[in-house]
Amino acid sequence: MTVSKRSEILEALEDRLEAITVANGYRRTIVTVAHEAKDWAEVPTAAMDWLGIVPLTETFTDQPGHVISDWSIAVIAHLAVATPTAESIRDAIVDLASDIRKKLYTAPSNLGVEHVHYVSLVSRDGAESDPAAVAMGVASCVFKLNVRFEEGLTDS
Repeated sequence: MTVSKRSEILEALEDRLEAITVANGYRRTIVTVAHEAKDWAEVPTAAMDWLGIVPLTETFTDQPGHVISDWSIAVIAHLAVATPTAESIRDAIVDLASDIRKKLYTAPSNLGVEHVHYVSLVSRDGAESDPAAVAMGVASCVFKLNVRFEEGLTDS
């Protein structure tokens, strides 16, 4: 049985995100990567820094003999922040953004697709909007990735 291009992309994305650790030269350490969306309160502190990969929308452009797909994927992040202040929460989010960008743009084969366009921070939650998150030392945000790839008309 062949694996779909979308499944390959999601698995490659998960593998790359799981490799983001301080020991590997990054600013943050990803503890958990899941294929689901969760609210920060549903994620145990021991599982943070937690990332959820969630496919969003996909558009298609027909070409002779193949299709070009533009796929948007959300990466939901819940980060542990030792001393939660507005500044430390902002810094945690900025550091993670830098780490994701660095990992996706330097990883071999760019997830096996033609283009990965890192669109950046879509929304930020935590310090400003949820005092309970601040009290628990959690920063939350959502990033959006745009992935472009080609498929033959007989591909899955």
